[in-house]
Amino acid sequence: MQVLPSLVLAILTILASVAPAVLYSLVVWWLDRYEKEPWGLLAATFVWGAIPAILLSLVAEFVLGIPFAGLFDEAAAQLIAGSVVAPIVEETAKAVAIGLVFIVFRPEIDGVLDGIVYGALVGFGFAMTENALYFLGALMEGGVRTWLIVVFTRTMVFGLNHGLFSGIVGMGFGYAAITRSRWKRWAAPIAALAAAILVHAVHNLSVSLAAEMCWPILISLANDWGGAIILLIMILLSWDREKGWITQELSDEVSAGTLSQDDYDTAALYGRRVAAQWRALYFYGLGEARRVRRYHQVATELAFAKRRLRDAPGDKAGERIVSRLRAEIRVLKDQIAEQ
Repeated sequence: MQVLPSLVLAILTILASVAPAVLYSLVVWWLDRYEKEPWGLLAATFVWGAIPAILLSLVAEFVLGIPFAGLFDEAAAQLIAGSVVAPIVEETAKAVAIGLVFIVFRPEIDGVLDGIVYGALVGFGFAMTENALYFLGALMEGGVRTWLIVVFTRTMVFGLNHGLFSGIVGMGFGYAAITRSRWKRWAAPIAALAAAILVHAVHNLSVSLAAEMCWPILISLANDWGGAIILLIMILLSWDREKGWITQELSDEVSAGTLSQDDYDTAALYGRRVAAQWRALYFYGLGEARRVRRYHQVATELAFAKRRLRDAPGDKAGERIVSRLRAEIRVLKDQIAEQ
């Protein structure tokens, strides 16, 4: 009779780990309003956080924790491992994925918002696997009541944490992608990684101390939710900046005949874009809605490609991208006009 409850709890544990990570990832994906990142690349960063980053962190934390275990008593060694070693190791392991996207798929990161998206995705992947390990441990050691407390705490109260930490790192890489200063291009990711480690360390230390004194939990809450609010503000500012890029870079495409005036007016207004896609779905079906959505996506990609080209005039690869996007827009416009 114990087999069925154990199986049910195991399934619930998996759902409690996966569902919040997927939900939070979809919210972040939605926040990337004007130019959605490729699904394959988003999935790759999520998987990196869920598997390689976790494995690297477990090994590194075990190895680096050995000296502290020999120098301090068990309580002090655990405090140092959780508050110093873990933040450094975990944020570095997650940052590798963001760095690889930045280096290998540089055109995909058009600014701070894109960096936050990739950072948050790798963070939520990491949180999914880490939560599963914590939930199983709570279930085996403390039973259902402890399991419920841990699930609520790690998915609701502190559910955004790893997305926040690595989102900060992503913000640094996003800034590096648009700055013209060479030293800032190098310094921004390093400074962002240091900030993520610090925020992570403050959280871990305050939670550890809260087990003894309670009140430090307030520091953790202020640290975590304050950081999330700051990150949200950066996202809102990024919306305004991206809207400005679209308005500026696509204005001459109207006179060139690439875009109609109505399409230009729609491109920079998220609400009008969504309304146009819903009208296409209602009157012509899913295929037409996808074409309209792709049309807006490619127009945005053209604006961002032209902005990059403005910062690097004479870039032949950039010029080819701009030409390709213009050609695709014309094809899509003709297909849509046929309806």
